[in-house]
Amino acid sequence: MPIVIMSDGTNFIYDNTIKIKKVIKKINKKLLKKCISVKINGKLTDINDYINKNVFLEIINNNNHKYNIIIRKSCAYILGYVMKRKWNKIKMLNFKITPNGFYYDIDLNHKITFLDLIKIEKKMKNYIINNFKINKFVLDNKKIIKLFLKNKEIYKINILNKYIKNNNKFYFYNYKKYFDISNIPLIINTKFCNNFKLNKVSNIYSKCNKKKYLLQRIYGKIKINNNLSLVKNKNINKIYDHRIISKKLDLYHIEEETPGSVFWHNNGLIIFNEIKSLIKKKLKKYEYQEIQTPIIMNIFSWKKTGHWKYYKDFIFTTNHKNIKYCIKPMNCPGHIHIFKKNIKSYKNLPFKVSEFGICHRHESSGSLYGLMRLRSFTQDDAHIFCNEKQIQLELKKCINMLYEIYKIFGFNNIKVKFSSYSIKEIKNNYLWKIAEKHLIYSLKKKNIKFKFQKGEGAFYGPKIEFILSDSFNREWQCGTIQLDFYLSKRLNCFYINKKNKKIVPIIIHRAILGSIERFIGILIEEYQGNFPLWLTPIQIIVINVNKKNIDYAKEINDKFNKDNLRSKIDIKNESICSKIKKYILLKIPYIVICGEKEFKKKTISVRDIYGNKQNNINLNLFKKKIKEEIINYEIK
Repeated sequence: MPIVIMSDGTNFIYDNTIKIKKVIKKINKKLLKKCISVKINGKLTDINDYINKNVFLEIINNNNHKYNIIIRKSCAYILGYVMKRKWNKIKMLNFKITPNGFYYDIDLNHKITFLDLIKIEKKMKNYIINNFKINKFVLDNKKIIKLFLKNKEIYKINILNKYIKNNNKFYFYNYKKYFDISNIPLIINTKFCNNFKLNKVSNIYSKCNKKKYLLQRIYGKIKINNNLSLVKNKNINKIYDHRIISKKLDLYHIEEETPGSVFWHNNGLIIFNEIKSLIKKKLKKYEYQEIQTPIIMNIFSWKKTGHWKYYKDFIFTTNHKNIKYCIKPMNCPGHIHIFKKNIKSYKNLPFKVSEFGICHRHESSGSLYGLMRLRSFTQDDAHIFCNEKQIQLELKKCINMLYEIYKIFGFNNIKVKFSSYSIKEIKNNYLWKIAEKHLIYSLKKKNIKFKFQKGEGAFYGPKIEFILSDSFNREWQCGTIQLDFYLSKRLNCFYINKKNKKIVPIIIHRAILGSIERFIGILIEEYQGNFPLWLTPIQIIVINVNKKNIDYAKEINDKFNKDNLRSKIDIKNESICSKIKKYILLKIPYIVICGEKEFKKKTISVRDIYGNKQNNINLNLFKKKIKEEIINYEIK
């Protein structure tokens, strides 16, 4: 009875030997679609392998640093197949990965031209579109050698013999009698391999059986999230991983017993609350009312809106006195109940409510990943109840608000997608078309370029998605604006118009950051822990040079704290150098030094995180400077 332990500690017990692919499918079908490989007990394994004993299973998807390595290797395999099909007398040597792509060495009499590269690339992408499948085979080594001999692949035999001699693990793959070997698993489904570019070819010399051969090397570049980017190796990945940075900065942790739920430490909660404060300022500017709705609500509301029908697999439920309740996965029904509580007139429109709502979703254990994917998270969710004449103005305000906030965090490269008519659509196509026209018009009016996504809208209406690109060219879908002619009617929500008639309001659903927890994870990696001054948990650390300066250091620290600056003091009996090193590693923006010279002149010396020094400066001038930096949300 093999027991499979997931990365979040969840256990699954099976009666017999089971295929890894089936394990993932049983956990979550959607997870299987995103999975390209797995780690069994820390070692990469093909998802078509079997589990026959207790193992620790880690899913490899686009959140894992191994993802890009496997993609690059798989692209190289497809290149080899196309080359072999085009020139059947070609001899294949080896394919390897580069920091931003891959290459394949070949022995071919024909000189590869740039025009050849274009044709080869086109052919590769055609095979990928037509569901190119890389099949893994388990064969005796002698049989593999015989197959390579039959195909006159002398180089491959040489590589295989090296693997066997060094007891290195390898995988044998086949597609329509094209055989190849790889030192890591390849992707079975090559749909993930579409974002590549063959960019150059060069000559190289290679030795085989003590002879020197002139070969050609074809290079390819990989696109990650449709942007050319350097793919990080394991060591570099550690530098940017928000989980590792958070541990060093004491921001949060997640208990094994409560996977997908965050325990915020004081430092992390400061960041969380500062972001909330910023959003609240913007809410006030744009005239929203802040509200709070229950976490647990009767299942009746969720069935009436349609959320239960489409999202029941992701909703946690509980029962009390034979009544079923849902732990809310989103805030929409609660906000509609707020609107319904008192009779609203047309004069009350637009009625704008916002909530930092704590939501819970039944995410699969394999998909949980630090702050990026949780089961319990906080949504900066808002709903605007309005009439049709007010739609365009409110959409404009929503878009302005999103861009203002993204700019503060330094996100200027924003991609926009428009999602149209959903497969789960409401019955009234006419209302869908009106909603779509309104959203498209609002984007065009502001000259915002957008990509059209057919059929990706929510079940109650079309939507606009705002995708942020970080400094590593990764894309994060954060903001959404959805136009809804549907849910108000389903929950019997109305206002009284000028003619004293009941009218169903239109709802604009709006989120800026999406999950605040995930957005903090993005920021940690984007800033690498070097937060802007307004956001950093500890803004100033005051240190003394020796025992004589302790009282002066305390006096300076008290003055910072009286001005609501987040300052701490370190008067331990340690050297200045060791203190400075410690606080640079802890990403403290300003280190204030208090020594004998500073005490006599009633000044301070300051060293910032980037190594810039200012000696014997006026305290009030320094406070004025950093207050301006905070007020202006400066990013260095």
